[in-house]
Amino acid sequence: MFCTPKLLLAATLFCSLFSSALGHAAIAVSQADADKIQRSQAVRPKNLDSCPDYKGPVGAAPVAADGTVTLIAKHFNPGKDGSTFFNAALSLTGEDGSFQNPLEIVQNGEEAPKEANGQDTIVVKIPGGLPCGDGTCTLVLQSKGGFGNCVRIVSEGDTPGGSGSASTEAPSATATTGGSKAKATCRPKGSTQKAKRAHARDFMGADMFYRRAD
Repeated sequence: MFCTPKLLLAATLFCSLFSSALGHAAIAVSQADADKIQRSQAVRPKNLDSCPDYKGPVGAAPVAADGTVTLIAKHFNPGKDGSTFFNAALSLTGEDGSFQNPLEIVQNGEEAPKEANGQDTIVVKIPGGLPCGDGTCTLVLQSKGGFGNCVRIVSEGDTPGGSGSASTEAPSATATTGGSKAKATCRPKGSTQKAKRAHARDFMGADMFYRRAD
């Protein structure tokens, strides 16, 4: 079998098309997850209305106090196919829920990266007052190149099952005066004088006097 120039060109084009079929960008919730993403795991969402079958690392991203979520966009190829410029939509009921209007992207990536194998920070603005403490809120993100995936988000400070915080209130220093039991006598710190006890003999004799407890 002879390798003609036309055959070599066809093989090159096939390899190029095969490479294009593989994912060029994906979204991660942390640097640790971004480091684990493989090219073959990146997928194409169906617009911004559903989650694709993503096989990469899945985590939950916290919603910061200012209402933003910071994500990492990892790309494998240069150009538009490796775009890290994303649009996003939100579902309040998980991956199978209804994704609402597109969200504001505060910080976005590149529409057409010049080099392969890079990453950009993506910051998404989340509307306030949403019930996202249980991890069911889900973002779907899609790049200009058509690639992307879904990630879960959780509001900071919203922990399922209640706050569970222990009370830090200090106990009262006021002694209880009710009841028939004698109450303890407090002495200044460093004092060596003992508290005097009342006794029947204290009131007997010619030199009886009134003793006042310190």
